[in-house]
Amino acid sequence: MMYQYDFRDAYDSILTIDVTLPWGKYLRSFHWYSSQVFFILFLVHMAEHIWRGAYREGTVWYWVRLVASMPLAALLLFTGYVLKGDVIGTSAGTIAEHLALSIPIFGDIINRVLFAFGREGLSRIYDNHVLVLGVAGGWLLWTHLRKRKLDKGGFFLLSAVCLAFCIFSPAPIAAPPVDADVMLVKGPWFFLGVQELLRHFSPFWAGVMFPVVFIVFICVLPLFRGRYKLIPIGGIVGILVVGSGLTVVAFLR
Repeated sequence: MMYQYDFRDAYDSILTIDVTLPWGKYLRSFHWYSSQVFFILFLVHMAEHIWRGAYREGTVWYWVRLVASMPLAALLLFTGYVLKGDVIGTSAGTIAEHLALSIPIFGDIINRVLFAFGREGLSRIYDNHVLVLGVAGGWLLWTHLRKRKLDKGGFFLLSAVCLAFCIFSPAPIAAPPVDADVMLVKGPWFFLGVQELLRHFSPFWAGVMFPVVFIVFICVLPLFRGRYKLIPIGGIVGILVVGSGLTVVAFLR
């Protein structure tokens, strides 16, 4: 029997998949962990491009398209967290909406496009997760993907490892959202740095400008030559160091 996830009752839908459906918990775990692996490898691949100076290949527009796919991949992973409907997902959705609304002038429009969490619940987030973000990311990466040949051996090995790991480590789900007011909620691992920064700065500077400046530094790499390329590289390394440190602090808190 086919069961369809219902974003209007997200938490119970996840529990139904885990408890009722044959192999439901296993398949959800594979979806969960494979998405984490995808995002980590995406970041590693981007770092490898920067390390060997691949941003000098092709046009600036080609590089900007590749870099623009990185926040889309992060949003794809983030919306998956929110769609669990547990206390972590609900808190993350609320924070994301507040961050979007903190943007001057265009904040409400951006929130309507990406989240609309308070107004529409999980409806807009669900649409973006299952369709919009994937299509947009595919368009940005299409030219790049056509130039790359899939390493079938590595792909099947990684898939086998992930499949085996899911047998022994089910995908997590936290408490229901009704308990959010009595819990210290930690966000997703890739969001912890921003969450910690929000303790010290306003939402706009901590949750919007901090990651935006990081993306801008990567985008402008092709424009700097010789010793001047140390300017964006220094900015990238500095933000990575600060973000990693904040993530560790938030994780240990």
